Amino acid sequence: MHAFHRPIAKAGNAERAAVAHAFREDPPGIGKVVTVVPHGSQDLEVVIRLGPADPVRHEADPQTWPGKHAPESRSRNARQVAHVVDGMDVQELRHEKDHYFGHAHDSPLTVDQRAHFEGLRYFPDDSSLRFTVTVDPEGAGAVEEVEMSDGSTEHLPRAGKVRFDVGGERASLAAFSQGDGLFIPFRDSTSGIETYGAGRYVEAEPLGDGRFELDFNRAYNPYCAYNDAWRCPLPPRENWLTVPIRAGELSFH
Repeated sequence: MHAFHRPIAKAGNAERAAVAHAFREDPPGIGKVVTVVPHGSQDLEVVIRLGPADPVRHEADPQTWPGKHAPESRSRNARQVAHVVDGMDVQELRHEKDHYFGHAHDSPLTVDQRAHFEGLRYFPDDSSLRFTVTVDPEGAGAVEEVEMSDGSTEHLPRAGKVRFDVGGERASLAAFSQGDGLFIPFRDSTSGIETYGAGRYVEAEPLGDGRFELDFNRAYNPYCAYNDAWRCPLPPRENWLTVPIRAGELSFH
């Protein structure tokens, strides 16, 4: 059963509460009833198919996307937050994320993957790949069709473009609205070599006065990087950079 890359559930204990708080996520559904079969003369047997929980919000809804992280009925997807939350720095957040991936029942990893999971891998932090940007409102307000990892499409609200200098080149990336921040799926020349081939996600956090912090050290993989049970947005062609972005999460496999 395919599901969107979706938010991590709120926790019922202290450990999971810390993760849920860090990822700002909502409780998932538990499964889906697919058949009711007569069983005996009076009882019914309910057959349930369990799989990745249904997402809570729609991808095109800024409040549901990666960061308030998540998007699905029309279909919903989810994401993992990769930024500082209430004083939690990026190293602390990575530690909590590893614990969630390795132990939570609704982890994006399969049971077998969790049994062998030793933590996600990252490039060394690089302050030169942290930028303060503004948004060029090119195309802002349009609802853009974005291809998904399973070949279908979804629609995301475009905020405009962000521009920055990297590797001696002027780069630009289309950004999508996500609450007060920006959601940016991208590929670069490390994709398929050092990082996930289909690309990664990064979020730009508002600083005020129309400025955003774009920190590629917080770039992360979509859930479909871990196994093909997930359905995730792919970076649009205009977000394929020719320069390497050696920061953030490395490939999982």
